[in-house]
Amino acid sequence: MTQDINLPAFHRLAQKALAKGAAHSLSDIHRGIEKEALRTDAMGNIAQDDHPSCLGSPLTHPSITTDYSEALLELITSPHQHSKSVLTELRQLHAWVDHCIGEQTLWPGSMPCRLNGNDSVPIARYGSSNNGMMKHIYRRGLDWRYGRIMQSIAGIHYNFSLPRSWWEQLYAESNKALSLQDFTSAGYLALIRNFRRHGWLLLYLFGASSALDKSFVDGKEHRLSELKDSPDTLHEPFSTCLRMTDLGYQSQAQSSIWVCYNQLDNYINTLREALTIEHPAYRDIGVKVDGEYRQLNAQLLQIENEYYSEIRPKRTAKNGEKPLDALSRYGIEYIEVRLLDLNPMLPMGIDEHQIHFLDCFLSHCAITESPYMGVEECRAVSDNLYSVAQRGRDPELRLKAVCGGTEPQLQQRAKRFFESLMETADLMDQEQGDAVYRNAVERQKAKLDNPDQLPSQALLKHLKEHQVSYRDYMLALGKEHRHDYRSYHSDAVDAQFCRQAKESIAAQKAMEAADTSSLDDFLDRYFER
Repeated sequence: MTQDINLPAFHRLAQKALAKGAAHSLSDIHRGIEKEALRTDAMGNIAQDDHPSCLGSPLTHPSITTDYSEALLELITSPHQHSKSVLTELRQLHAWVDHCIGEQTLWPGSMPCRLNGNDSVPIARYGSSNNGMMKHIYRRGLDWRYGRIMQSIAGIHYNFSLPRSWWEQLYAESNKALSLQDFTSAGYLALIRNFRRHGWLLLYLFGASSALDKSFVDGKEHRLSELKDSPDTLHEPFSTCLRMTDLGYQSQAQSSIWVCYNQLDNYINTLREALTIEHPAYRDIGVKVDGEYRQLNAQLLQIENEYYSEIRPKRTAKNGEKPLDALSRYGIEYIEVRLLDLNPMLPMGIDEHQIHFLDCFLSHCAITESPYMGVEECRAVSDNLYSVAQRGRDPELRLKAVCGGTEPQLQQRAKRFFESLMETADLMDQEQGDAVYRNAVERQKAKLDNPDQLPSQALLKHLKEHQVSYRDYMLALGKEHRHDYRSYHSDAVDAQFCRQAKESIAAQKAMEAADTSSLDDFLDRYFER
């Protein structure tokens, strides 16, 4: 594909900057974690009660909210410079949630607990303000379009940013054909393109959704097999991440959206177009029927967040500002990795070893060559992601070549990538004065020779050897993790969360009292109808 003449060769600029000591900037990476988890009752059924008031308002609380469902919590850390501190905040959030949910359990797996049909997944509610109702109606629309069950899947979103000093040092080596803001955005897009080329490896190493409860596909056609001695558990023998297959976050309608990560303007314009094109099937649903909203609109996307993707460029939006408008005005601030499963064997769903690996992996994507992606390569990387999610542990699996040549066997491609990744790990360790990144990379590389260490394989192995169902194992792990959460209780931290909860409830009430327009007028203004 023809390159833009203004596209900086970031890998060359990185090498020049690194030769002048820019590696110290890589020690100032910031990362944040958003973790989703279902609340379940003592029997492993999805919770039916309201979001606990002890946790505050999901509309206005800065750290504890809900995703699609009233039962699907989302715990959000602030950005942290150090991996230990981000995990400390995540543990504190878990400890407070555990305190507030009584006898309920946080489900540790990505694939949901026992469901009793579509309507057993309660749609999240955010109060009577126009903003709160808009969030609720958006979720109603997702129900009409895709069903609630798909929305009950949980995952980890990993937010990652390189410091401004890194981009300034690379910019100093460039021809300055772009502004620093546009240069930084182009650098993040280069990272994203490389992430898409190599993201299949994350599914292989960290995929942990190789089995699920039968109720997830109840009454639907599927290709899954019953697990021997556990007919309520379904699996695919070589899968790594069923969450990222057509059983999970997939939309046939969205397949017509050809998102390009070559230029920010193109990315924004493509999504804006999807926000304006009416989709016939969604038009047939109706927007407001018998005085009640079924969805926000009949467009291909109701809002930007409806677009499913494994990674997103992000910019913190101001109050009332649309995400795409913020991106357009101020450029990319950080990236959000969205393909990570919860590791059910870990109390937080993620640990420090994985954080170090992700930081090294994403830094590697930022400093290595990343040409524009053409149509053929885009299709190949999408196919590779799907293939590894569905049958990544199949010894015969071959990946599609993304830059010409023959189709490599997964293990061969992975070993070559690890050789290159180790160089980045050593570079980052030099500045840190230790070997945490090399150790993190070596820890993951060992899985190539010992697949039993893969979470997807470890999960199935446990279910088979102990003749236990997915539901019973997840329930046991969830109860086991509660002991870990309780060890992090702190009166001072609890008091802080209690204060935040009260403040968020007051903020929601103030928002409701401040509304002066009708919901119809509010939505008309928002969508400029």
